[in-house]
Amino acid sequence: YRSGGGIISIIDKQFDNGSPNYGGWGFWLYTTNKLTLWVHGSKDMIDTGSAISLNTWTHVAVVRSSGVITLYTNGVASGTASYSDAATNTLPVEIGAWTSGGGVFTGYIDDARITRYARYTANFTPPSAAFPTQ
Repeated sequence: YRSGGGIISIIDKQFDNGSPNYGGWGFWLYTTNKLTLWVHGSKDMIDTGSAISLNTWTHVAVVRSSGVITLYTNGVASGTASYSDAATNTLPVEIGAWTSGGGVFTGYIDDARITRYARYTANFTPPSAAFPTQ
């Protein structure tokens, strides 16, 4: 889950080594075991508010709608922030580690996806099964 402290990468868009590079964003497990979203030009933009439980599946959604980013943990909004800048970064998305080999996540990530529209705009019941293959 976490070894040696520091920042663990869940999914990011070229935020390598804990530095907001290239107009990217990062979604990390930070040193306090809080899930944290960072966006270029901002630090600790949104976090889960409390540490997530070890050895327990946690459903997480980050949604941007009308210039507001909302972080949902297990279907409940756990933080919001205003952010209306365009996403112009064309570098690769990284899941579970940085391209440099740092920030390695030890655990399971299931059904990670990025979509072009806001899937959730209010508290919701997280899915209890995998998304269908299409």
